[in-house]
Amino acid sequence: MTAPEPVFFSQYFESLFLRAHGDQLTPRLKARLREAGLDVDRLLPAYPVSVGKAALQIAVEEIYPGQDREAALREMGRRFLRGWQSTLLGRAAAAVLRVVGPRRSLMRLEGAFRTGDNFTRIQAEELGPTRVRLRINHVLGAPAYYAGMMQEGGVMTGAKNTRATVESTEGDGAVILVEWDP
Repeated sequence: MTAPEPVFFSQYFESLFLRAHGDQLTPRLKARLREAGLDVDRLLPAYPVSVGKAALQIAVEEIYPGQDREAALREMGRRFLRGWQSTLLGRAAAAVLRVVGPRRSLMRLEGAFRTGDNFTRIQAEELGPTRVRLRINHVLGAPAYYAGMMQEGGVMTGAKNTRATVESTEGDGAVILVEWDP
């Protein structure tokens, strides 16, 4: 039995582009995304990882031109999570995560990623009551994007002063330390 091809589901792109950055979808951005294999006006059920990686790079260039790439990726990650929360599934999941709280949400984070893709694997290591280290297997060459998601996730789960630090990159993956105030 072979493993399924790693793909992003349409909900990921709906959250990132239509919900989080809908007001910034210029004709030029849409055209560049179409050239990369993503038509945001006619989303398919799934897309290969290569399309997701290219779309993220194009979005950074078009939405945050001239800005520091890491800061732009971090902001995109934060806005992605806000966009995800505005979807039906994201709204329901966010309500549960608020009740569960930041630590338990991070310890179960891999399940939340299942709504957007079929390939992200996350190992969470609890380092204390307000510190969790995440090992993420694939970050699209953009660990700051994932750190932005984790930072905004802290806001979503009620954590105070959440910080997400990229500790290292390993191949396609990254290690991100998430901390917050008690």
